[in-house]
Amino acid sequence: MAAHALTSSTVYLNGEFLPAAEARVSVFDRGFLFGDAVYEVIRYFDGVPFAMDLHLERLERTLREVRFAHFRAGDIVALGKELLARNDLSNACAYWQITRGCGTGRTHLPPAEMRATVFGCVDRTPPLSECGVAAEVSAALHEDWRWSRCDIKSTNLLPNVLGKIAVADRGAAEVIFHRDGWVTEGGSTTVLIARGGRVITPPIDDPDLSILHGVTRRVVARLPGVDLVEQPVRVDDLRAADEIILAGTRTLLAAVTRLDGEAVGDGRAGPVACALLDRFVEAVAASVRR
Repeated sequence: MAAHALTSSTVYLNGEFLPAAEARVSVFDRGFLFGDAVYEVIRYFDGVPFAMDLHLERLERTLREVRFAHFRAGDIVALGKELLARNDLSNACAYWQITRGCGTGRTHLPPAEMRATVFGCVDRTPPLSECGVAAEVSAALHEDWRWSRCDIKSTNLLPNVLGKIAVADRGAAEVIFHRDGWVTEGGSTTVLIARGGRVITPPIDDPDLSILHGVTRRVVARLPGVDLVEQPVRVDDLRAADEIILAGTRTLLAAVTRLDGEAVGDGRAGPVACALLDRFVEAVAASVRR
């Protein structure tokens, strides 16, 4: 999984667009003290946000779940457009972080009324013309030690970071978490498998295996000719899969060619991953043309 670098010379913070080097957040912000914050990432192609409706739906759900009543998800539509323009970018990912706000000390129970801290930045991503070949990545399995509300897109990502560090030590680019023998998701991706002509992904409504409501997965499910089946996936199913595919806003669709050091299939991006990416790129192109 390729690293990405911040390319924002200008960021958004609490109603202002300002140079990144001048942005400041209080040490008493609850995002800093408690990780009391959520985030969303939106991909832009030629200045057009892709699947913005799905991102807003997910952000609105997240805000409801954490009881942030003091920020409107829809505000990021105009703010994102302005942020890209101020950074002279058209192909980028916009990162938005919303914390519950800033208090006067470290108190677990937040005051009833707080003003949200809202931060946005962007980083450059490849144009659609460079996204037509499925990336080939290595992955490794790791016990899922995260909390039970991974459906919330929270900034509390230390377990994800530690998981990625652990598998990086084994030469892998992405961690695939599993709990009690069942696959959940990647450290920053959704997991899909191809087996016997079917494309399968773990369900989002399993209370015992809480995972993020992945936007890219939802887009894949809507692609013409794709029958995406949601059902529990065992670790043994993953190991026996014809193909393993990772999906995400930054990743788009990537093929896992090695799992725990062993080749997946013939060790190259398989036909299902390539076909899904082709259809995905077509869907993005159609969205940009509208």
